[in-house]
Amino acid sequence: NAGRLEVYDGGVLNCMQRIYVGYNGEGHLTVYEGGTVNIHAQLLGVGRKATGVGTVKLEGGSLNLLEGSDPTGLDLYSGTGSIDFWGGTLTLRGTPQNRDYLTRAIGDRKIKAYDGVGQLIVDPNETPNRLTVRGVHPLKPNPRDDGLSSAGDVQLSWVLPDPCQPGTPVTVDVYFGTSPDIGSAESPKIISKQNVTSVVVRAEPCLLYTSPSPRDRQK
Repeated sequence: NAGRLEVYDGGVLNCMQRIYVGYNGEGHLTVYEGGTVNIHAQLLGVGRKATGVGTVKLEGGSLNLLEGSDPTGLDLYSGTGSIDFWGGTLTLRGTPQNRDYLTRAIGDRKIKAYDGVGQLIVDPNETPNRLTVRGVHPLKPNPRDDGLSSAGDVQLSWVLPDPCQPGTPVTVDVYFGTSPDIGSAESPKIISKQNVTSVVVRAEPCLLYTSPSPRDRQK
């Protein structure tokens, strides 16, 4: 029963049976870039009891529901539970029960992406016999959040949102670098107030290029 649990870069949390986030009170689990949570048997209960309120946020990394012999590995309905994707992946066994459960939870907005404005992808083919769930940002960046690219010239692309006033160009600022502190020497601005949907950057080998966390974006 997690009060507030955070798994960071390089951290691995192995749960040999189950984990409850918000069993009969309020609980939060956040998995950041490079963090891994493995639940080896039974389930992930988010908001387990009627009075439980649980939230899981994936800001990167992976949450793997291995489930042992159980056909389902997720409970979002016993209490008040939700999962929000801001990067990262959720994987679980490719059973019909899990597929039906994901469809229901996504339709009920128990599972959402980018606070409900993004798109959710359920991929049954990425890993044999497993379902991989990830969120897509509403601007559909390429490479995607947590995506990989070869070193060298890389084209970053995105779609522009609809303008507030029809016919008015939408302009963007683009920062590129290795620090979430945008505008710093490590992540300088490379485009200022232009109506563009792509830019070519130079990616160096063995570097992680990052962006502000959801908390920083909302400041």
